[in-house]
Amino acid sequence: GALQAVAWLAMYLSMAWDRRSFAVRALVKVTGVSILFIVVVPSCVGLPYENWWSHIVLAVVVYPATLALTAAGPARVAGVPWLGPAAVRLLMGHCRCHGAARKAKPTRAIETL
Repeated sequence: GALQAVAWLAMYLSMAWDRRSFAVRALVKVTGVSILFIVVVPSCVGLPYENWWSHIVLAVVVYPATLALTAAGPARVAGVPWLGPAAVRLLMGHCRCHGAARKAKPTRAIETL
């Protein structure tokens, strides 16, 4: 876990500024949601946090997935057939309600340009 965190930080510091937002969102959404369901929810139900399976799932599945998404970046992730574009939209927070934005009338400032 700690080595993977250092690897993620090294990747983050060495990547271009325009890819950093995707890296942070991948870290927060993939790792954060996983920790919520693997550690917090079982603890609330009464299962102890110190169980072997949670550490294995985090170390073998979640952290490497976060590193892979960070290393690939949004363009390469979006290039994966079927799953890629949806994964980028999910990570970047784009909603499917963009139809309402198209119907909105432009403001006066935009009309004068």
